[in-house]
Amino acid sequence: MSLQERIEELGSAIIKPYDNKIEVIGFMSEERLLDFYDKDINCIFSKGIYPIEDFDLAYIKDKALFIVIENGIELFKYNFEVIKNDILKYKDVENIQRVKVYKIRHCKYSNTYNYRDTEQSLIFDTEDELREYLISEYNFILEI
Repeated sequence: MSLQERIEELGSAIIKPYDNKIEVIGFMSEERLLDFYDKDINCIFSKGIYPIEDFDLAYIKDKALFIVIENGIELFKYNFEVIKNDILKYKDVENIQRVKVYKIRHCKYSNTYNYRDTEQSLIFDTEDELREYLISEYNFILEI
């Protein structure tokens, strides 16, 4: 199993890159991770060591909490809450009407936005950047 596959499978995790490895401490939920992280309760679901490789936290499960810690310093947290789940209608480059099911998620820690559909999952720093992407890519005006 690759690091990316493990990230997408877990309910929550702490990711610790070091040397030429990445340690992943997995939890069944955000609550269990916080019990471990804040209260020092041993409720770890899994541990794994992976070779250094790129990973994308845009694909974590809804409500999963992922914390990245490097050299003992918390770099960032992601926890996406769904704020919209809908259908996007657009015309492709050949002017054919297409439809996609999409989801918009918001991260309460980083204040970023995540656009997900069946083909991709992208993180945007601001709601405006997300809106601009949807207009330029699909000529779609997002209403939240």
